[in-house]
Amino acid sequence: MRTSETVVRHLPEHTQTIREAAARFTEQDEVIATIEIHGHAHLQDATTRLFPHWVTVSQLDDSLNLLELGDGTEMPEDARLLWVRPLQGELRL
Repeated sequence: MRTSETVVRHLPEHTQTIREAAARFTEQDEVIATIEIHGHAHLQDATTRLFPHWVTVSQLDDSLNLLELGDGTEMPEDARLLWVRPLQGELRL
């Protein structure tokens, strides 16, 4: 029986660092990593929002350094999609 593994780290400011951490976690534990964040992030309108509970990251945009929040089941026009820039918080794989 395989147990569930979770790693919690300070939230990096760059999405590439998050991508690399997920890849290493996947490689080491031979499972697909689910990325979740909580803490502070900048929204598209430049306001800051606190995410007090863990939120699933569905996509990473390295060129703009943005995280797309959601569980990946949303349609592109879905209002629940939310692109944010990571600030202070934690990352859970």
